[in-house]
Amino acid sequence: MKWLIDPTQTPVLNRAFRDWNADFFNLLKANGMSAVCSFSQELVNPPDNPPSSVWVQRFPDGTAVETVTGFGTLNSSQIAFSPGPQSYMAQAHAAMAGLMLAAGLVPKLQFGEILWWFQANSAGMAFYDADTKAAVQSALGRALATFHTPNDDPVANGYADANFLRSRLYNYVAAIQSYILSQCPSALFELLWPMDVNDPDTRELLRYINLPTQWITRAGSGFDTFPDRGLPVSEHQPQPRPGDPVRGIPMERTRLGPGALSLPDGPLLRHLAVATGIRQRQPPGATGHQTLGVRPPPAYSVGRCRCPQPTTDRSSIEARSARAPSAYPTSV
Repeated sequence: MKWLIDPTQTPVLNRAFRDWNADFFNLLKANGMSAVCSFSQELVNPPDNPPSSVWVQRFPDGTAVETVTGFGTLNSSQIAFSPGPQSYMAQAHAAMAGLMLAAGLVPKLQFGEILWWFQANSAGMAFYDADTKAAVQSALGRALATFHTPNDDPVANGYADANFLRSRLYNYVAAIQSYILSQCPSALFELLWPMDVNDPDTRELLRYINLPTQWITRAGSGFDTFPDRGLPVSEHQPQPRPGDPVRGIPMERTRLGPGALSLPDGPLLRHLAVATGIRQRQPPGATGHQTLGVRPPPAYSVGRCRCPQPTTDRSSIEARSARAPSAYPTSV
């Protein structure tokens, strides 16, 4: 017997979680602070029961994508871009936006790494859940090509398969955005697009399918900001250390560098870094390193909210983060 997320319960956020966050947002408002809230695309014990209930991305051999949480024997599952999760996550985001708005905050929601899974198993990449397989059969009249690595060439079958995966991701996110705006028209969105797992030099397939053309520029993307999580631009380059020099990246509406920048837009950190001379290509095995300073403004984490450094005493706020309740209603 185990606890499962119950998507039939409404509202989808449980009472303890709603009350805690409502109180927290009121505290932020009273201290002149703002917040950006994000829900993970990895859920523990989703109600996955394919083919009738598809919630988890799967590898070609049917293995579910799971990662160890570090909490006992619990694993989290990477959520599929299917109707059940889409409806559930849309309701969760909209409910959070409503809580922020009720407290007098600007509702800002982050789509954090809401992408196709980054790694392969021995059978290939994780594009083969039952719902995706049925959708591609309907769209292309055949099964999806088997992609083996994150660096496979997306040109296979004239890009038809890669374009299907790219469109499926875009449509999933756009549908969630549309629902949220129908409930909370003032909501703003940002996209956390991790460069380390989408580097076009080493992960050509992921770079292609995880970056729909609509997201390349801010205009028309549906996103207000494109933060980066402060990772290096390649796996050979360490992250900046406290006290290291920080250089801003010319991306419109990002939260990179020492402050807000009004510069050309787009989430392609590596290309921008190369174009502006901040990063140079290095031959394989080159010695030394070159870091890209992408440290955000001073911040601290509370639950799943990322908030600016307060000018008032933080101790009571930080202490509350350890008591944040689980968000989702469950069933046995």
